[in-house]
Amino acid sequence: MTLSSGRTGRSVQLSVSYDNAVAAVERSLRSDNERTRRLVQRFLITRVCSVCHGTRLRPEALTSRGAASVTGPWLAEHLSLTTA
Repeated sequence: MTLSSGRTGRSVQLSVSYDNAVAAVERSLRSDNERTRRLVQRFLITRVCSVCHGTRLRPEALTSRGAASVTGPWLAEHLSLTTA
């Protein structure tokens, strides 16, 4: 990014990167500064979602049955299985 002064005509070249919120929180949690880590931890809550129960699926996906059979496993169950 280049910034120019209208009065002096001088230009300055800046290198700027933008960080997302998740990366900023993760970086703060890895900080060597204990005060910074404690401050960020005050705003973090670990709990399982009461709607998706930790699957991160929309409600419609939670109620979908597998395509192979109407009596088959729920989609969330399929996604939690491991492959050999």
